[in-house]
Amino acid sequence: MFDNVKSTLSKAIKSRILILILVLIVLAFILVQRLFQLQIINGESYQTDFTMQIKRTRELKSTRGNILDSDGNPLAYNRLSYSVTFADSGSYNSTKEQNLTLNSSMYGILKILEDNGDEVSTSSFAIGLDDNGSYYFTKSSFNLQRFKADIYGRLTIDDMSDEEKNATAEKMIEEMCAAKKFGLDLSSYDKADLEAYGLPDSFTKEEILKLAAMRSAVASNSYQKYVTSTLATDVSEKTMSLIMENKDLYPGVDIEEDSIRVYEDSKYFAPLIGYTGQISAEEMESLNADGGNYKNGDIVGKSGLEQHFEKELQGEKGSQTVYVDNMGKVVDEEAEVNPEAGSNIQLTINRDLQKTAYD
Repeated sequence: MFDNVKSTLSKAIKSRILILILVLIVLAFILVQRLFQLQIINGESYQTDFTMQIKRTRELKSTRGNILDSDGNPLAYNRLSYSVTFADSGSYNSTKEQNLTLNSSMYGILKILEDNGDEVSTSSFAIGLDDNGSYYFTKSSFNLQRFKADIYGRLTIDDMSDEEKNATAEKMIEEMCAAKKFGLDLSSYDKADLEAYGLPDSFTKEEILKLAAMRSAVASNSYQKYVTSTLATDVSEKTMSLIMENKDLYPGVDIEEDSIRVYEDSKYFAPLIGYTGQISAEEMESLNADGGNYKNGDIVGKSGLEQHFEKELQGEKGSQTVYVDNMGKVVDEEAEVNPEAGSNIQLTINRDLQKTAYD
């Protein structure tokens, strides 16, 4: 009797163990199949979805309106040009690696520009180099203090220390050359590092100034890597083709369409028409307080009719929605809102009569 019960229990236990083993085998098969599907079949898709989680909006420039005479002849208009831009989307293990990488790219781009007669855009960089080889400030008052605040990474001018507010041009360049900033003092690197990144033993003062301007332009978008920084404007076709051919050597560099303001018969109309230029800190504060939507790098009227009709001529910026990965690199783009060109301004002045009167 007891043996029969024992035998029955043994069979039941074995049966349950067998069922459990079968269940585990089925679960293992399902798990392996699921992993295969996730990693092999849909792995790339899931990876792409993961890197497209950050949604950002970037601005698209508008085209400035034309200024015409009474007969519709253009006195001020726009000409298509090309600019060299840069977006730092690299991933670095240290400040040293970042500086070596970016300085290598900036130096290579600088050489392409200079070899083809083009120049780095330094209009927003408030430091120049005089004939005696000394650095000096090209701006003053509010614009200079705003520049210093940007370089020192301060949100407002009041956030700067007294030492930062009173820093000389030479002192600021020295700080920008330091290893903890832009690392433009190449004596802090060994020869192997310089050779590996294609850098010379040292930079000239003029090269330091231009590289500092380039690095500061890129640094201003360090938290918005999907936004490009302009390094040079109205470049030659030779520069444009060389940049495009060497994009793999300088990751982040690109060529973008831009426009240059052209003044027809400027000899006769310059005092009346005025001119445009990159917006200053004071102008940006004033225009935005009056309902504008201006940012650093925007082009505005500086004098004459260009300044008087700024609102009409400026137009409306467009926008484009982009998806960026965790490093800020653009991985996809959505449909854009096209910018609206500024309005044309037609004057009562006749071009031919004005020229005759002038002569």
